[in-house]
Amino acid sequence: MDIKLSGKIDGIHAAKRIYSKYNIPSIFITAYSDEKSLKRIKGNDLFYAISKPFSEYELYDTINKTREKFRLS
Repeated sequence: MDIKLSGKIDGIHAAKRIYSKYNIPSIFITAYSDEKSLKRIKGNDLFYAISKPFSEYELYDTINKTREKFRLS
């Protein structure tokens, strides 16, 4: 999920709605990493964030952390 989305809501709000309705966590991959947005992500125990550019290892590690945290297979 990206933080910046076209439309009325941002990615953080969309991720919260998706999680509350479908119990699906989000991983943010974004170049838009202002302090306010990062605090909103980090202050919410539901999400992880990766800043662009990122390595293959960072993505793999974050996916595994998310799977473990939410017990996804």
